[in-house]
Amino acid sequence: MRDVTTGLLQPFGWGLGYPDWIDPASPAAGANFVHTVGGSHYERLIAATATVTTDANVANRFVSLDYMNARGVTYARNGAGLVLTASTSATVFQWNSARTVAEWAAGTPVLVPLMLAFCPPGFMWQITLDNIQVGDAITAVHLWVEKWPTGPRGYPQGMVTEVELLDEHELG
Repeated sequence: MRDVTTGLLQPFGWGLGYPDWIDPASPAAGANFVHTVGGSHYERLIAATATVTTDANVANRFVSLDYMNARGVTYARNGAGLVLTASTSATVFQWNSARTVAEWAAGTPVLVPLMLAFCPPGFMWQITLDNIQVGDAITAVHLWVEKWPTGPRGYPQGMVTEVELLDEHELG
């Protein structure tokens, strides 16, 4: 008998996950949107949408969807490489894991690639406006996620014996 590692590997999952669609409340004006992965699942963000409106304060805002750990350390940013200026109204951002390049044109949504990453409990996804101003608003946030249960009723994470893994998941 030997120990083996087990868990979720990119870009495919191990075991049966399931999709979920999250339509959260908008954050207050002047605040970034944050989603924290709950304690009972690993989650992978597939796509996200948000509308950004900037106030009249003169500042360029860079919009990104960030992956952060529970301490708030940003590990990855998903951005389009453009900035919004003051008094920009209702610019729609659409992040999608199937995209490989960002695209936008005047009067159209900003289409942004999204890194596929399994995020453990406590990790956060944040729609970030760099240089956010007090009247800036992030609204109409919608998330499409995949979830994998963890813990005693979910899929094992970390180190297990090969026999435990076979008994639980291959031998029925």
